[in-house]
Amino acid sequence: MDLIEPQSSVPRTGIDPFSDAFLTDPYPDHTAMRALGPVFHLDRYGVYAMARHAEVAAALTDWQTYSSARGVGIQDFAKEPPWRPKSILLEADPPLHDRARKIQARVLSPAAMRMSFGWGVRWFSPVGPLRFEWGVPIAPKATEQPLVFEFTIGNSF
Repeated sequence: MDLIEPQSSVPRTGIDPFSDAFLTDPYPDHTAMRALGPVFHLDRYGVYAMARHAEVAAALTDWQTYSSARGVGIQDFAKEPPWRPKSILLEADPPLHDRARKIQARVLSPAAMRMSFGWGVRWFSPVGPLRFEWGVPIAPKATEQPLVFEFTIGNSF
């Protein structure tokens, strides 16, 4: 990873947001990072960072300036190969991100999530994989079945 030297006008900090101490109690360091200003430099990693809500929210909606396609961590996928497969939701910019998010939104929609109370069993039997699922709508509508049971025999889950 190439370290970026900060401009002299950018505040620098030795805070390590990946350390055990930070992860155990992040609040004092979050306060310190917000006090540094809208943008600061993490010396240990050689990267710029933001900790204030306004700047982070603006960056999350400005994908042309703050691209996620090059990675969402401190590693830049354009400069070194990723150590794991890229996430098509987190590490993608429109239009690829929009297509993946549209599919995910259907699966995680409020209507789909109302069926999230229940249980399921999957078993690799001699005749093939078996799946039993039972669910109850959390807030059933008058037009819905109050109980859903599904049994599937197939080649894969």
